Formats: sequence, C-alpha cells, structure tokens
Amino acid sequence: MNVRAIKALVPASALLSIAVLSSCMMRNSVDRYSDFTTNGFLSDECYQSVLEFHPDADSQGLVGQRESARKRVPNSSQIGSIVLDRLTDYRYDVAFKSASPEAIRAVADMQAQKLSLRDRVRSFLSYGRIAFTYYREDNSVVVIYRVERNALRERLNALEVFPEPERNETPIKGEKL
Repeated sequence: MNVRAIKALVPASALLSIAVLSSCMMRNSVDRYSDFTTNGFLSDECYQSVLEFHPDADSQGLVGQRESARKRVPNSSQIGSIVLDRLTDYRYDVAFKSASPEAIRAVADMQAQKLSLRDRVRSFLSYGRIAFTYYREDNSVVVIYRVERNALRERLNALEVFPEPERNETPIKGEKL
C-alpha cells in the first residue's frame, strides 16, 4: 500500500471508531430509558421508582377500573414523599451494611438518625420528576418517577449515616498503640 492510500484510511477509520463508540453509548442510554420495571439505580446518574396503583375490586369495565386506579394515584408531593422514603431506605441500608459495629452501637436513637438522613436526602427530590405514567393490562396505573443528577449515587452515598466514634488514642498503661 502506498502512503497516499494509508492517509486516506486514517480519517475513515477515525470516523468508524467514533460511530461505533457513539452507537454503544446510545444503546446504553436507550436501554436505561426503556426500563420501566427496575426500582433503584438505572445508572450512577439516575434513580427510578416504580409506583403501582390498583383499581378497586368492585370497579367494573375498562373505563371504570382505569378511573378507579387513577383516583388512587396520589398528588406529586405525595409521590415525592414515597420516593424520598425509598431513597432514604436505600442510603440507610447501604450505610448499615458498611458501618462498623461500634458506629452502629454509638447511635442512641436509630429512628432519629433515619429522620435526620431523610431530611438530608430530601434535597435530591428537586432533581426528580414523573417520567411516565401508563396503564397495565390489569388496568392498574404505573407511575415511573426518576431522579436524575450527575454523580447521584456518589452524592447520595457520601451522606454520613453512622459516624465513626472517636477513638481514644491514649494508650492504657502497658499497652502499645
């Protein structure tokens, strides 16, 4: 192959590489946004909560059942409160699993600790919205609520839940540090 042919292939191979990479990136984002069943993180930037509301058992007919289910859907602030509880539970569970036994024992009131965490998690709801609402075959209403923010999982996991107790650095007589 001559030099001229090689120079012509370089831009073509660069374009092909860009096309392949962008198609992979687009495929992942399409997969993420077409998932309507996952409760939890779809990615490090997106938390999803799937809320389902069933019609009354005595409602009849398609329209009646859908109307009944729709009436059970709470307003957006109540939906936000449900999602806030789920996000708080997620953070609390992750922290509980990774905290030292000493840090957990040092918390005098677990309920107050969780309420404090809930207040700090509340700020993440400003990045949330109802993404989709649809009906299932059983005429229940499904509401998809998503919280999207750069480094959402990292920011949420950075919230301190169980602070490590201060260690006494003074050695007891005869002990070494």
